Amino acid sequence: MVERRTKSQMEIVTSERTYRSNLQILVDIYMKTLSGPNPAAPHASICSPNTIQSIFSNVELILNLSNELLSKIEKRMKVMNTGFFLADIFVEFTPFFKLYIQ
Repeated sequence: MVERRTKSQMEIVTSERTYRSNLQILVDIYMKTLSGPNPAAPHASICSPNTIQSIFSNVELILNLSNELLSKIEKRMKVMNTGFFLADIFVEFTPFFKLYIQ
């Protein structure tokens, strides 16, 4: 039972790390590039602020949420080597998950 729970928890950690990494790429490469200057018209950006908001919405807030969530999970892992519990962390973050539907 403990081994199965530990595998499941490690899958959550691995998935969250990958998710956070992909969000960081989305922000650092795509969002910043599209928000930056247009090579064809240096005084204008590639996309308008409204377009950036439509495409990326709350992605930076979601990235921050992912960083905080992963940090809490990793701290828990250091304290409890095997069979660590995560439910309370997810309950704590539940109000912030509303960002995903805005």
